[in-house]
Amino acid sequence: KNIGDAFLSVWKPKGRTPLQSTADAALRACVRCARELATAPDIQSMALLPAVQARLPGYTLRLGYGLHYGWAVEGAIGSRHKIDASYLSPHVNIASRLEGATKQFGVMILVSEEFFCLLSSHIQVLMRVVDRVTLKGSAKPTCLYTYDVPLEPKPRIDSTSPFPYSRPEGLVPPSGGHGPPRPPPPPP
Repeated sequence: KNIGDAFLSVWKPKGRTPLQSTADAALRACVRCARELATAPDIQSMALLPAVQARLPGYTLRLGYGLHYGWAVEGAIGSRHKIDASYLSPHVNIASRLEGATKQFGVMILVSEEFFCLLSSHIQVLMRVVDRVTLKGSAKPTCLYTYDVPLEPKPRIDSTSPFPYSRPEGLVPPSGGHGPPRPPPPPP
């Protein structure tokens, strides 16, 4: 769904598809979109058009992605002239806040702890902790994670992996290759 300067995408498991597979696919879709957009010369050249640069000096095309897991009410909203499908819940709001926070943290993708916990372990080790925050509307702190989308050099594509972009040889997660640091335990 187009919501102005953003898109709302929903991934729902089909039939008996495990949540883990759906979460992996959602992250994979965001990584692929980010990579395709960043490496498409025709799209990038539009941002460099003199008319665009004259109005917005230094403008570059950039999209942020916020991923969260939770329930939502799905339904049609509108009037007899225009009806849109929409999703309403605090979880949709959290995903929107994560997308907005990508600018503050300087990353393309921000993932909530709830979403991170659904990912396959071989994908979790590719993620890194960005911060531990208390989101608006929530009382408990949560960790935020990112996947650093490899733009240069072109990553290896592993067609046998459910997550096709693997890190180039010798590049390991910031934790030394033993997976992401786990969030500290909550205070007593």
